[in-house]
Amino acid sequence: MAKRIITYDKIYELLMKEKREKNLQNLGENFFEDIKDYLREKGEILENQEKSGIFVSEIKNIKKQLENAKRLLKELYEKRENKIIEHALLCSRVNEGREVEGLLPEEKEFLNELIEVLNKFRRKILFNLTEFSSKPKELKRENEKNTLTIKFLKDTVSFVDDKKNKYGPFKKGETAEIPLDYAKILLNRGVAIKDENA
Repeated sequence: MAKRIITYDKIYELLMKEKREKNLQNLGENFFEDIKDYLREKGEILENQEKSGIFVSEIKNIKKQLENAKRLLKELYEKRENKIIEHALLCSRVNEGREVEGLLPEEKEFLNELIEVLNKFRRKILFNLTEFSSKPKELKRENEKNTLTIKFLKDTVSFVDDKKNKYGPFKKGETAEIPLDYAKILLNRGVAIKDENA
């Protein structure tokens, strides 16, 4: 693949597009490496000009452009960061898929780790809070065995309980017996219903 040419104008164009679009734009999987090359080349040009001691006005222009480019890149990164965080929150709350178009490899890692952290604390805090709230009587009758058989209303990704046991993924219409705490959350979210045939 041919090396992508990065310029100050291109960075500005990408930032404006990222602001306009609701979804992440596709920057190309080597975008970060291309940016590193651009900044390094600009830095080398600036260093050589400073050593020469001539073209003072040119040195000032390169310095200014380098500073502005870094500012635009920071803004571009933070705009994409906000979109990824919003998607991670959605994934954690509704327990749906993690596929997002336009993610860079590093951003995919960020998204997956963020979802794991959100899910961990959602289980740790929210599950404990809702444990003591009033629940339907049929759930209480299942409490002795600490599991519940539920029927899934939509495709659901896999999850891991506090004991590192993995459950799922589950397909729409599939039934499964899972720990009561996790079953309650899925019922409350509308992801599943209690299996009356169990």
